[in-house]
Amino acid sequence: LDVGAGNGELLKAVQLLAPNVNATGLETSPMKIKGAGNHGLRVVDRDLATIEEKFDVVSFMNVLSHVSCPIGFFKALMRLLKPTGCLFMCTGNAADLTDPGQNPSKTYSLPDHVVFGGRRHVIELMEAAGLEVTMLREYDHFWHNYAKFKKGPFRAIYVRACHPPAGREPKRWDEEAYQHHTTIQGEARTEYPHAHDHDHDHDHSHDHDHGHDH
Repeated sequence: LDVGAGNGELLKAVQLLAPNVNATGLETSPMKIKGAGNHGLRVVDRDLATIEEKFDVVSFMNVLSHVSCPIGFFKALMRLLKPTGCLFMCTGNAADLTDPGQNPSKTYSLPDHVVFGGRRHVIELMEAAGLEVTMLREYDHFWHNYAKFKKGPFRAIYVRACHPPAGREPKRWDEEAYQHHTTIQGEARTEYPHAHDHDHDHDHSHDHDHGHDH
């Protein structure tokens, strides 16, 4: 399930890579729903609270910045996961920047964007919702192609989080181990899998879909 599917760009990518995946997108814009449908993609306008199906993957790409209550949003998505399912998300790291000039958008896309987080904020919000963060990666942000921002501090944060296994509390993200891993790799955008990721180490994205933007 792709929440905030936009024109279905990610759904299209999933369709091309894994044609047998049953992928559905949620979107509120009639224009974008129509555009996705023109490409043979299933994108609908439904309230999360009315959905009873359970999914292997629920994704939301560049949606978090539009959500005024992130913890409540995460909990609403968790309800839609199968016991072994996972959330997969992407957002910018605006709160990690030390100077407004490091952000390609001088206005921070206000008032459309209402939440600005960084790596620490995203992890803490997910853990507060009862999720266990099992993967985090950072890359040059995908949408800005201005030379002055390449390889700079403005990045996209990709996070995978899951229900903890039955019978135990979620394990906390090990930031110290993450920093050590990136230091020895010499590259701040390197993946650091959760130190206790054995229960969720297989990548569900091969089975189901991720997401996009409002």
